[in-house]
Amino acid sequence: MSYVYQCEDTLEGIFTAIYRIYEDRHHAPETRICLEEENLLFSEYVTVETDVERAVKVMRTCKEKFGEQDYYGLCMALATTDMERLRQCIRLLLMAWRRSLIKGICLTI
Repeated sequence: MSYVYQCEDTLEGIFTAIYRIYEDRHHAPETRICLEEENLLFSEYVTVETDVERAVKVMRTCKEKFGEQDYYGLCMALATTDMERLRQCIRLLLMAWRRSLIKGICLTI
């Protein structure tokens, strides 16, 4: 089964969704983050309420693991208004996160 995490269109919303994916242990490649309503068959939807504290933890971890410059680039990419580009950025971020989790790097909680 795939999971779709729906969050608000802010950096804090996206980073909160990433935290929730980690927390819920839904690291499968089919797991997605959506900023707008989508109707995907055979998917379980998870509504994510923005939590600044959780978002800050993910932000801090991204800075530590990716470096300040790459973190800044990530934030700029996530701030795009091009929805397809945004989906690709989120997909790549989740893929990087999954690989980091496999290597034993996890959120600083």
